Amino acid sequence: MNKPSPAVRDLARRLFATEVALGKPPGAPADTAVLICQKLCVSLTMFASLQGFRSLMSRALSLAKAEVPSLGVVRVAEDGSLRGFDKVGQEERTASAGREGLILVSHLLELIVIFIGEALTLSLLRVTWPNVDRKSPKAEEQL
Repeated sequence: MNKPSPAVRDLARRLFATEVALGKPPGAPADTAVLICQKLCVSLTMFASLQGFRSLMSRALSLAKAEVPSLGVVRVAEDGSLRGFDKVGQEERTASAGREGLILVSHLLELIVIFIGEALTLSLLRVTWPNVDRKSPKAEEQL
């Protein structure tokens, strides 16, 4: 599998922009990626079980590590959460960690689209992010 499609990367950017606009993440872009993955875990666990989500998350992480080796310290825990993401790019927890998080979320979204299709993926995302279909000009500026 290659890099996620431009459409999926755009979708990931929109999720990042939405979370940043909500002001919920503690601040660093890496924290936003972890929060998005946690929310996806909740949505997908209802649809495909925790084991299914962990499998997708593990595969997405593996694909992202091939693209961004600094993700090598990150692991998927038994509960589906990400461990070690706080160690990614510790010295520069801004743009670098945001890029890495964007790549990871993009790979996860791409896998979800492959397995359940674009329409169902968007339906699942709308549960957590009701305005996910709206293109935000600020999404491009976030990362």
